[in-house]
Parts: sequence; C-alpha cells; structure tokens
Amino acid sequence: MHSKKEQEEISQNRKIREEEERQAWISTLESLTPELQSQLTFTKTGSNIKIVNSAIAVMHGSRSEWGSSGGIGYYAQVRVFYGSQSELKEWQWRDRFDASWDNPRLIVHRIGAVKVLKQANKVAIEIELINDNYGSRTTVFTFDSSKITTNRALSIDEQTAFAVRVNDEKLRIMTEFYKLWECKPRDFPMPGIQETEIDLEVGVAAFVIEEQIDCRAGDPQIRRGLYVLTVGKDIEKKAEDHGYGREGGAFLTIVDVKPEYIIINTKKGKEKIDLN
Repeated sequence: MHSKKEQEEISQNRKIREEEERQAWISTLESLTPELQSQLTFTKTGSNIKIVNSAIAVMHGSRSEWGSSGGIGYYAQVRVFYGSQSELKEWQWRDRFDASWDNPRLIVHRIGAVKVLKQANKVAIEIELINDNYGSRTTVFTFDSSKITTNRALSIDEQTAFAVRVNDEKLRIMTEFYKLWECKPRDFPMPGIQETEIDLEVGVAAFVIEEQIDCRAGDPQIRRGLYVLTVGKDIEKKAEDHGYGREGGAFLTIVDVKPEYIIINTKKGKEKIDLN
C-alpha cells in the first residue's frame, strides 16, 4: 500500500501525463484541415485515433447494448473521418442471447495500415483491422471526394442554450410519463431514460425512454421510444419497439447520431431515421 506522499506523487504524475497528452492532441489538431478539426475537436485525446493525413483520421472503439430481455451484446466499431464527412461501421462479436453465436474474430484491438485510393470523384480508404488473437482483416470506406458538406456548427452560446433546452424537454416528457405511471398497477417499475446521445456542436439530441405498458400472466410488456430534438425544431418521437418478455421484450438502441440522420438497432436490424 502506498503512503500518502507516494499517492500524491502518483496522482501528480498522472495529471502531468494527461496534460502532456492533451497538449500533444491540441498540437495535432492544429495540423489538420479546418473540416477535420471541427469533427475531432470534442475528442478528449487521440489515444484511439489514427491520423492518416491532414484530411483523414480513423477512430476505433466499441459499444454494448442491453434489451429488456437477454444479456449484453458487444460491438467493435471503426469510424473514418474524411474532411467534414464521416462514416461508422461496426461488427457484433458477442450475441445477446446465445454464446454459441459469439464471434471473437470480429474484435478490433487496434488499427493497422491505412491505404488511400483515389478514383474519379471517389476516395476509397482501406483499413487493416488487427485482432491480437486471430490476425488481421481489412475493410473499405468510400467517400465522395467532390461532395461539399457544410457543417451546421453552433456557437458556444448556442450549444449552451441547446443543452439547457434538452434538459428541459427531458424533464417535461418524463414528468408526463411519471403522471401516467401513477395510474398504473403498483408493481409496474418507474419509466426511465435508458440512453442519451447529444451532439452539441450541430444541435442534435436523442434519447430512449423505457416503460412497462402491460402484463400478461406475469410476463411484462415493455415499450421503448426514441425521442429526437434538433435545434430549431420541436421534439419528436421517431420510433418505438415493444414486446412481452417471453417474446423478446423491447429492443431499441442508438447506434449513431448525425446532423442528417440517426441510426438505431431494433429486433429487425439497423434502421436509418432521416432528420431532414
């Protein structure tokens, strides 16, 4: 066990390393195109990001999802940034229901070589995905090199105002859910927000509310609803899923949030919801 002095030294050294990493990341951002800078500015550090050149970056990560029935599913994710454009791909390596369907070969531990191929008005970015236990594989992202994307960037004051509005809307909607819950049987659990994804820079927020709406022979029926708020528009319910537990329950999770669309995962698979 470390002494108090040793603990203070460890804490101080960690803060120094974190600050060095932050300064190095800021310096890296300054060498990128304004469009790519805009996309990466809110990334804490570049520890999971590979800078390919001044206009291209690759980020790898993961996500998990849980439904009202079943276990936890795990996904490996890779996102490529090309100027002001970006695209996300993911691979499910752990199944929510049956371990025999797991595929650990799809785990991405890190990014390897990246090749950039330009053809006509297209840019193809080939990425090596390294799995420490099963070797590497490749995937390709394709972008339109002639496409001009205008970022709907909000000022700091606008972002602050939007964040306040998001919290106000969540409180208002949940207050309505609680009033309805008070009229339901006492053994029904309280409704709650299961997921929240916010992109303050462009003014898009999405959250998922879960509630019990029925019960049949001791089998609860759960409903999940996706609510979306964009700057300058009223909040909208964009999607929902419901089901009894023995039939798979409710399953709706947020995969990706973009200015133009949101991608969700449901029992039927991934669905793209247009926000325009």
